[in-house]
Amino acid sequence: MPSCAHGAALFSYPFLSLCAVALFGFGNIAVFYGLYPYLISIGISPFWSGWILALEPLTALVLRPLISPRLGPGNALPVMCASLVMTALALLGYCLARDTASLVCLRIFHGAAFVALVSATTALLVHFIPPSASGRGFGIFSLTTMLPFAVMPPLMEFLLRVVPSAGLPHAWLFRLSAAMALGAGLLVHRSTAQDPPTHS
Repeated sequence: MPSCAHGAALFSYPFLSLCAVALFGFGNIAVFYGLYPYLISIGISPFWSGWILALEPLTALVLRPLISPRLGPGNALPVMCASLVMTALALLGYCLARDTASLVCLRIFHGAAFVALVSATTALLVHFIPPSASGRGFGIFSLTTMLPFAVMPPLMEFLLRVVPSAGLPHAWLFRLSAAMALGAGLLVHRSTAQDPPTHS
């Protein structure tokens, strides 16, 4: 398995960009903290709202043990790129899905995209962390995955109050998050172009 040289700097552009991708990956999950009241507001029953809410993390939980062992620095990049496209499509889908069946399918699709993105990002990160700084590197990476859950809820509450929207209150948030997926894809392309991982 390839890795950086022992003397390589931890805070390289690829390392920081992959942390930013992880920040986006967990941020697009944290933006759904208000999903349950939104589902109730569009007429989904409380019973199905609970299941719809649970399906995304449940899908990730089921798929993670199947996906992670098959990913490494040599094959993680195409998986990451595909998962960013899937994530953008899923986020745009929330603007259209208004019934139980479509929301169930969408949440399963979003869960698959999320777990593929996070698993591929973690696998690729191994290539860009110097072995001598592995503890610090993975600690910083872990902090980036927790930060959205501390920042996004109060930020979204503020934005939903000050930014007017018509018809579907959360629609513009979903579109904004989908646009962020494209930015994350550009970060991935630029960082790996600078120091592309090789197959193990």
